[in-house]
Amino acid sequence: MRKISLVLLSIGALLALSVYWAGPASADGAGGVPPEGFGKKVAGTYLMWAEWDPETEPVFPLIVNINADGTMVSTSSAALGRDNPDLFRLRQNIHTTWERTGQRELTTRHLMFMHDPAGPLEIIIRTTGVWNFDDDFEEFSVQFEASLFLPTQLMGEDLRQPNPNHDDPNDPPLGVYPSVESTGKRLHAQ
Repeated sequence: MRKISLVLLSIGALLALSVYWAGPASADGAGGVPPEGFGKKVAGTYLMWAEWDPETEPVFPLIVNINADGTMVSTSSAALGRDNPDLFRLRQNIHTTWERTGQRELTTRHLMFMHDPAGPLEIIIRTTGVWNFDDDFEEFSVQFEASLFLPTQLMGEDLRQPNPNHDDPNDPPLGVYPSVESTGKRLHAQ
C-alpha cells in the first residue's frame, strides 16, 4: 500500500511540475504556451509584397514589424500613392493586432482610413489576414480579405462612436475585396 502511495505521489508531483513549467493558457491562443514563446518566433521586421488588384495597381512592398506582444505596424509605398496622386489615399502606417490561431499561424484584424485626395476621410477598410509561416519563421504567406465602409457606418454620424464590429445586414459594406494573397520574408540586420 505504501509503494502505491509513493508512486501516486510521484506521478502527482510530476504532473504539478509539468503544469508549472508549461504555464497558464496564454492570451495568444497557444493553449498552454506562454505568449512570449510564439511571439518571440514571429517577432521581427519583414519585407512583404502585396497586390490588391493586378489589373489596376502594381505590386507594392511593405515593411512589416511584428511585435511579440500581439501588435504589428506596417508601412508601404501605397501610403505615398505609388507615383499616382489619385492613389494617395492611405496616408498612414497600419497598426494591427494579431493573435495566434495555429501552430505557425496568426490572424490579424485592422482598420485602414482612406482619404479623399483633398484630405477628408472617405472610406474605412476593415481587413482580416491569416498569416502562415514556414518552419523557421523566416517567410510567410498571408491571405487577406477586406470590406469597405463609409466612415459613418463604422464610426457613427459624428465619427465619435466607434463600432469596429459593425455587421448589420441592412447596412452592408460598400464593397468587398476578393481574397488576396501576399508573401513576405524576414529582414536581418547585417
